[in-house]
Order: sequence, then structure tokens, then C-alpha cells
Amino acid sequence: MNKFEPMNTNDTDKADYERHLEQVTELLGKEYNEALQLCRIIREGIRLNIPLQRIKNYTDWYYNSRLALHLKKESEYIFPILGDDHELIKKALTKQRRLKRLFEENDQIEKSLNRIEEKLERLIRINEKSILNEVKKCATLEQLKQIEKVYHKNRITEEWNDVFWHN
Repeated sequence: MNKFEPMNTNDTDKADYERHLEQVTELLGKEYNEALQLCRIIREGIRLNIPLQRIKNYTDWYYNSRLALHLKKESEYIFPILGDDHELIKKALTKQRRLKRLFEENDQIEKSLNRIEEKLERLIRINEKSILNEVKKCATLEQLKQIEKVYHKNRITEEWNDVFWHN
């Protein structure tokens, strides 16, 4: 038995735990896929020779309306499960800070867009494969319920109108 699982683990508790774990995995997976879609959009925009400022406008909107909130939720609700001293969390937080600086860059747009695409994909892969797997091993039912609540409460439905990647 995992030391973080509730001591009273009858079949009903285990099923409840598994259901919430599956829901959290699905919610996080959806946000990870959206972030990976941003990487594909940047690549496609550059491939189609879309003006860089147009791509930058989209990435700025995406960061401010979606990604910054996702990173904040991860930092507040996912990462604490493993702790600030966990090596994967240290790496993820460092990558988050670097990404933020890249999104804020306004002078070397092409270089920044290429690095955002590359670094965001790496961060998502680390979070998706390593951190999420570690969280699955030790999250409590209460933590899973809290993550679910936060991720359901903060769903964003606003859309971007300039879909240059469909040109």
C-alpha cells in the first residue's frame, strides 16, 4: 500500500480514489495537449511564413489567457504533492521561469518563438511523463479532489479569432 493512500482502503474507497485519479489525469492531459497544440501552431505559422508579429500576438494571448493559469495551478496544486525539494519539481519550475521570459521577449521574436516551441514541448513532456506519474503514486484522495475542483472551476472558453495556421 502506498504510504499516501488513506489507511481505510476498502473497495469503495479504492474505486473512488481511482475515479478521481482518472479524472485528474484527463484534466491535466487536456491542458497538456492544448499546450502541445501551441507548439504545433508556432511551427506551422513559421512554416507558412506568417508574419512573426502575428504569431507572437497569438502566443502572447495564449500565454496570458491559458498557459500562465495552467502553470500557476500546477505550481500551487500539483507540484506541492511531490514537494519543492523534488528534483523534477526544481527542473519544472526553472523551465517555467525560462518560458515566462521567452514569452515576454519582444525584440528577438523569431528566436523566442522557436525557443518557446522547443522548451514548452520539453516541459510538457516532463510534466506529462515524469511528474504526473510520480504524483499518481503519492497523491491523496483529498489532493485529487482539490485538483479536480480547481481545474474544473478555472476552465477557459475564450477563443482566438486569427487562426493563421489554417491558411
